[in-house]
Amino acid sequence: MSRPGILRWIYVRRRPKLAITVDFGAEVLRIYDEWDALCRRVDGGTADPAEVHIVERARRTVDHGAVARPAKTFPFRLLSSICDITADDEAQMLRIVRQVQGGRDGQDEITFDDLQPRADSARTWTREARHR
Repeated sequence: MSRPGILRWIYVRRRPKLAITVDFGAEVLRIYDEWDALCRRVDGGTADPAEVHIVERARRTVDHGAVARPAKTFPFRLLSSICDITADDEAQMLRIVRQVQGGRDGQDEITFDDLQPRADSARTWTREARHR
């Protein structure tokens, strides 16, 4: 999921006139987990109509249409943990992702580009978390 999609979802899921506050600590992990679960329900056809509407609104813009989405989605929680334990070493990050995802066909073909844009977001979040 691209960053614009999740940011739009944070706004879309709130009622108008309510303040939006985001804790950039552990709440970031929860937000990504919730978004991923919602997208799995929508993409799998098990979401209710309101959830489908919310995701559709988050995945589109008026001016530019559909928001770009990666072909594969890797859990932000996993990527941030891997960033932390590998000190952002791309080769090690990729090795661990391949190992964790190893039970699925074609996982050896995962490239670092497949982890984007979440890998970069996870790297930034992990670095900043060290300084909190």
